[in-house]
Formats: sequence, structure tokens, C-alpha cells
Amino acid sequence: MSFLTSTVMSHKTVSFENLLDSLGFDEWKTFTLSFILPAVNVLGITFCSLSGFIFFSRKFVDPVFFYYRLLCLVYITHLIHNIPAGVLCSPRYFPQMNTHLSSMYLIYYIIVTSTLFQFEYVLLISILLTRMKLFDVFVEKNFTFSPRLVSLTLFLICICINLPLAFGLKIRSFGTYLDSTQQHNITFYYFDSSEFSLTLFGQILFGFTTLFLNLIFSMFLGIGLNVFSLLKYKAYLREKRLKICRLIQRSINNRQTTSLEIQQFNERMNSDCDKEKSMFNMVLTLCSLSIVSRIFKIFAYFYFFFFFPENSLSSILNIEIVHLFIESLVPTVASFVFFSFNKMFRQEIKCLFVRKSS
Repeated sequence: MSFLTSTVMSHKTVSFENLLDSLGFDEWKTFTLSFILPAVNVLGITFCSLSGFIFFSRKFVDPVFFYYRLLCLVYITHLIHNIPAGVLCSPRYFPQMNTHLSSMYLIYYIIVTSTLFQFEYVLLISILLTRMKLFDVFVEKNFTFSPRLVSLTLFLICICINLPLAFGLKIRSFGTYLDSTQQHNITFYYFDSSEFSLTLFGQILFGFTTLFLNLIFSMFLGIGLNVFSLLKYKAYLREKRLKICRLIQRSINNRQTTSLEIQQFNERMNSDCDKEKSMFNMVLTLCSLSIVSRIFKIFAYFYFFFFFPENSLSSILNIEIVHLFIESLVPTVASFVFFSFNKMFRQEIKCLFVRKSS
């Protein structure tokens, strides 16, 4: 993430509230970041922890569930990072906050969660490719690596893509304010763009890694893969239905088949198709949610760059609200997606609550 450099305030000492107001730390933004979004993240941690606990059950033996277990752990890690990030975004309600240390954490947070945000997405892509192996010969032949190796490789790639962010941000002073309790001046620190990020090379580098690779390219890759997989899956279902009809007809021609046997065979086939469809729709829905989150992020970037070029701190807070909301909501909603599409997941949830209540 790169930011425009704010105009430094005059060195005239002002009150704490006046300094924050002049820099764009509006009270509604501060309240949202400090209290509402952390509460959403606590809720998300609860749901993701429950989902992770379910996926670690012995019943989920299919290799694809390795990705789901890892995805839940990454979601939890991401949500844990979001809580202090929201609180530390503004010191309005915590006037004794060390703004230099809080800015250090916010820079660390941007680097780490940008990596996690991208890693979550590529894990979903890996899950989708794993499901596509059932109905696409090319994917079946080429996507043969173990989930552990795929996950490790993708994580290292995500780190390399987001590593330049470490050189794109710095901590700087945005003025001083008078401490009402101890009657001395305190310097207010926050993060901003580094000199390197404002150079031509830095702008190209961060535009390519942060904006293009992490958001735009990933978004179009996901859209293309979703559309392609959906078309292939529909073709697969049509072909499977034809095979079932031919098999039934052959069975009728070869021997006397009772209507009960035909009905039982159809029920088994329909049950298998429903399971495949539910698993496919589950990952397709999760990928779609992640794509939508990227669209919102891209709009937020462009809105920030083109409509708020002069007041960077106020814009940074707006962007952080959008980012924290998106990065809190998607993991939280994921648990409801698991529950809606996965029958075995629902059964485990019900069994868990039955054991708790008994």
C-alpha cells in the first residue's frame, strides 16, 4: 500500500482533540475502528475457530480439506491481527497511547495482512483447482502436487510479492499537542509514504506488486477461473447424466431390472451428484466473495488516489475502514458458507452442540 505525503502541520502547539480533528481523525471513524470493527473480528475468530475445529475432525479425510483447515488457521491469524490494528489506528479514546510504537505495529500489520489476504485467495484457487480435477482432464494431469507443497510454495510467493511494502512506509511526525495532565508537549507520529515509494521506480514497483498482482491480476484470474470451472462443470454434469441414462438402458436391455433397482440406482447417482455439486458451489461461493472484496478494495484505492490527493491521513483512515471491514467480513461469512453447502460440516456442528447440551 502506498500513500500520498500529507502536508506537515505547523509547529504551533494545539490540544490533543484539535490536532486529531485537523488531521482528519473524525470521531465516527475513530469509533468504528476502535470498537465496532474489533468486535466484528472477535465474532469472526469465534466462527473460524469453530470451523477449524470441525475440519480437523477425522471425518474430513479428503485431501482438499487440508486447504480448508489451513484456510481457517490463516483466517484466524488475520482476524487476530485486525483487532489491535483497529484500536491503534487512532489514539482519540486512548490518549496515553505511544503513537510511535502504534505506527510501527500498523506498518507491520499492513505488510503481514496484505500477505495473508493474498494467501487466503490463492488457497481458494487451489481448492477450486482440486475440485476441477473431477471434471477436467488437463487439471487432473497437471495439478498433481500435494496440498502441503502447493500451500508452502504459494505462501513463499505471496511473501515475495508483498515484501516491497516494507520499504514503502515510514514513521513521521504530524505535529505536537499539549498533554493536559502533565502539561508538556507530545509529538504525534503516524505512518506515511517513504521517500523510496515516491520515486518513479518505487511507484512502478508498488503499483505492480500491490495494486496489479495482489488485486487486479488476482481478481481477473479468479473471475476467469470461476467462469471456466462453471462451464466445465455444467458440461461434466450433462455428460454424466447421459452416461447414467445409457447405463440404465443397457441394464434394462441385458436383464429384467425391477423399477425398485432403477430407483435405488438413480438415488445413489443423484446423491453423489449432490455431494459434488455442494462441494463445488461451496468453493465457488468463497472465491466469489473474495473477488467481490478485491473489487471493493480496487475502488477504494482509486477513490483515495483521485478524490483525496491532499488530505492523506483522512484518506488513510477511510481506506483502513474499508480494508478492515472487508478483511473482517469475508472470514466471518466463510463459516456460514461452510454450513450452507457442506452436509458433513452441518452434521458435525449439530453433533457438537448436542454433546454440549447433554
